[in-house]
Amino acid sequence: MNGLLPDDNFPGPRFLQYIITYSISIVMCIYLVWYLYKEFNIKTPNTFFKIKNLIIILSLCFALLFVIPYYYTGSLDFARSLFLIFPTILSIVFIVYFFLVIKKKTKRDRYFKIQTDLGLSSIFSLVMLPALTYFGDFQPITHSIMTSSFFFVTIMEVNSYLYRLKNTYKLDQDIADLYGLTNRENEIVLQIIEGYSYKKIAENMFISYGTVRKHASNIFNKSNCSSRQELIDKVN
Repeated sequence: MNGLLPDDNFPGPRFLQYIITYSISIVMCIYLVWYLYKEFNIKTPNTFFKIKNLIIILSLCFALLFVIPYYYTGSLDFARSLFLIFPTILSIVFIVYFFLVIKKKTKRDRYFKIQTDLGLSSIFSLVMLPALTYFGDFQPITHSIMTSSFFFVTIMEVNSYLYRLKNTYKLDQDIADLYGLTNRENEIVLQIIEGYSYKKIAENMFISYGTVRKHASNIFNKSNCSSRQELIDKVN
C-alpha cells in the first residue's frame, strides 16, 4: 500500500485507518462540490444535489455499505466494491447535471469560459476517483487524481483573484475613510452610482445576488442613507 494510511506503525487497527482514509476522501469531495457551487453561484433546484443532502446520503452509504460490511466480513475488497457502486453512479450523474446547469450560464466572456473549463476538469477528475478505486486501492493514482482536482480549483481561485484585481473599482479614499467602507463595498458603491442593478452587480463581480444585497445594506447603514438615490447624491 502507498500513502499515509494504512500504516502498520500507526496506532489503531487497519479497520479504523481505512475508515479515516475514506472519510477524509468523502469530506474533500463534498468540499470540492461546495466550492464549485459557490464559484458558479449555483442555487440547485434539485434537492438531491444540495450539499446538506449529499452529506447525509454519502454518510449513510458509507456507514451501511462500507463500515458495517467491512466490520462483519473483514474483506476490504468486498466492502469497497459494495460501497463505491453508488458514489460512482452519483458522480457520473452529477457531472452531467453540473454541465447542464453551468451551460445555461455560459457567456462569451473569456474569464467565464476559463472558469467553466477548469470547473469541468475538476469535476471530471472527481468522477474518476470512485470509478478507479472500485477496481482496487491504487493510492498513487487516486492521490494524483485528487491532487489534480484541487489543482484545477487552485487555478480557478487564482484566475478569479486576478480578474477581480484587474477590475477593481475604488472610490476616493477620503470617502472610504469617512464611511468606513471596505474595498468590496467601494466596488459596489461605484456600480450603484453608475446605475447598475443588484443583479447586474452580482454578475459583474461573480457573487450572488443575496451577497450584493447584504453589502448594500451595510453601505446604507454606514452612510446613513435610506435609498440608492440618497446614497448617489451624498457620494457625488
